[in-house]
Amino acid sequence: MKTIGLLLVFSLLAGCVTTGDGQNKKWEKAERSELHTQMGVNYFQKGQIEVAREEFELALDIDPNNSRAHLAMAHLQQRLGDEDKASNHFYRAVRTNRENITAKNDYGFFLCRKGEYESGLRQLSEALNHPLNKRQEVSLFGAAECQRLAGKTDSAVEYYETALRLQPDMRPALFQMARINFDRNEYLKARAYLERFFQNRFYTDEGLLLAVRNELKLGRRKIASDYARQLRAKFPKSGLIQELRPLFNGE
Repeated sequence: MKTIGLLLVFSLLAGCVTTGDGQNKKWEKAERSELHTQMGVNYFQKGQIEVAREEFELALDIDPNNSRAHLAMAHLQQRLGDEDKASNHFYRAVRTNRENITAKNDYGFFLCRKGEYESGLRQLSEALNHPLNKRQEVSLFGAAECQRLAGKTDSAVEYYETALRLQPDMRPALFQMARINFDRNEYLKARAYLERFFQNRFYTDEGLLLAVRNELKLGRRKIASDYARQLRAKFPKSGLIQELRPLFNGE
């Protein structure tokens, strides 16, 4: 799961002028809720799930409308496998702050993974078209994934290509384009995307296995063997290694 983007308000608070006890209490509540949210994220990133959950619960007890806390809790519930609770927190993350673009992106992709493609794409489109969205490639990639999952490959390709124009080294998009071209028997195109994917010696087991298959289709058995050796060497515990044997006829 990608890092949850959270912004503490302490620097803003330092420059605020309040006009009464009510306003002071409002800022104090926001500050405390954000503090517990950030602490929860720190614990979550360290794998201390139960402690993180306690912190997120505290944050939401203090401020039930803390969009960032709801988003963080949504990802935690996903990790725990509770899709219903995750869905509820994603929804509330979006409803409590319409400017939370990350929440729209994440909720949209969550819905698409559940098969709710139309609703998911709506959230991603809203994020994409938001005037404050400074990372449109993230929304574009989410929309591409949604269309791919829905079986709309041509539409997915358009989104992937647009995302790659904005961020040419976006590896998830490069991998998906390589896989799509492989499935379309466009093996030279698939190779080109894989070469970009492997830039700076970045490898994954899925990427290497796809490269093996693609080079075999191109008749480049030696190159395929080189990729296979890298897969075995770099990912010795990968379950994908067992898929190499039938590709090389038992070698």
